[in-house]
Amino acid sequence: MIKIALMIFLIMTVVLSASKETNNSKPQKLNQQHLLPVLTALSVADLDKSVTWYVAHLGFREHRRLAFPDHGLRVASLVRDDFWLELIEKKGAKRIAELQPGITDETLIMGYKKLAFRCRDIDTLFQTLTAKGVTVLFEPSDNEFLDGVIRNFIVTDPDGNWLQFLGPTSKPPLSP
Repeated sequence: MIKIALMIFLIMTVVLSASKETNNSKPQKLNQQHLLPVLTALSVADLDKSVTWYVAHLGFREHRRLAFPDHGLRVASLVRDDFWLELIEKKGAKRIAELQPGITDETLIMGYKKLAFRCRDIDTLFQTLTAKGVTVLFEPSDNEFLDGVIRNFIVTDPDGNWLQFLGPTSKPPLSP
């Protein structure tokens, strides 16, 4: 009986190993992949000012800086937890309002709009950031979001990039 169990175990190990090798060699469908955002890059007017802001206000740590003088480009890599943020300063870069006078609502422009962070205590974070003088776009409120209700607010960094903070609320979850 032990020999049979051992033999079955060995056969299953070989079959599973072969199956695993076969599965790894075949491309998987996109919906079977685990995708987790790890980095975003923001264009900023003043790299030094922006690095200081993200470190002081959001607790990022500066990892390194790179300069590409031939391209008028400076880059700072910041990290917090498992997320990387690149801040990019390009000589001669312009804000949308400078390129297209009269546009006051940047949500009319297609492309990047905001960077969102999950946090545990929305109201405490909001108080901390407003005490530091951060510009507020939307004050904390409870809203339906994906599959539930969240508490959130939106502020801007020194260059007007939108930063949204999402967290738990005391409201009951949505009904299925």
